[in-house]
Amino acid sequence: MDRSNRLLESCIKWFTREDNVRCVILIGSRAQSGETDQMAGIDLDLFVRDPDSLVEKAGWLDVLEKPLLTHIDYEEDLVIWRGIFEDGLLLALFIQPLATLAAIQEDLPPYYLPQYKVLVDKDGQTALFPKPVQDIGTPGQPTPDAFQACLTRFWLKVYFTMKCIWREDLWRAKHYDWQAKQELLQMLGWYAALCEGQKGFTTMEGDQIITWVNTNTYSALRNTFGHFDRADSWRALKETIRLFTQIAKATAVEIAFEYPQDQETKFDLLMNRLIADPQN
Repeated sequence: MDRSNRLLESCIKWFTREDNVRCVILIGSRAQSGETDQMAGIDLDLFVRDPDSLVEKAGWLDVLEKPLLTHIDYEEDLVIWRGIFEDGLLLALFIQPLATLAAIQEDLPPYYLPQYKVLVDKDGQTALFPKPVQDIGTPGQPTPDAFQACLTRFWLKVYFTMKCIWREDLWRAKHYDWQAKQELLQMLGWYAALCEGQKGFTTMEGDQIITWVNTNTYSALRNTFGHFDRADSWRALKETIRLFTQIAKATAVEIAFEYPQDQETKFDLLMNRLIADPQN
């Protein structure tokens, strides 16, 4: 048994003894079938009677070696405890009240796909859970409104990126460029699913994008990230626009959507004017 499995086993034993903890579910890469790499963390959903007292007690640390770093996030009813150990192993505990289990019984959250594993269930509350499925939510066909909204958000973020590059406000340019990349990611997902017939992938955070975009697209993506200077930021933005519009037009044909070419042309003209007359 390797160290990560020993750590997981120690956690399960402690959570089993701790009355406050009623249910523990393994999610993430270690819940999937197949091998995991050396950086695969341990992600556990914990459903407890009193999240605050559990976090304050943090008794699981009594059975583990001291982490290199710990961090706690509070998000409404969710408490996320993370510990990173010297060998790079990450333990993440998503601590939530028991009431959350009822919602999961009705509809599995996306991060439970394609698989999850129930490790502890003291009250039998996971008996009605939907079964794990292998389909992890491949992007479906967008409605015309959803497709138009993606186009609109993309050009809005492109505008702010252009404005910041022109001013040589490069940190903010990176900020808006990354927001534009989220719309590119959405369009890449639609294109892969509808135009290339890809299945069994998710666009969430661009997870494993190398496995679901074609080689030409992946090569083009490399050119969409620029250096921290004005000239290369313009170049990278142009490549981002080139790739986005290319796949957007192909996807528009697939869903019988009239692509707004005039809008693209006018943004292109605006960018060329800004490049030709930079703010000093």
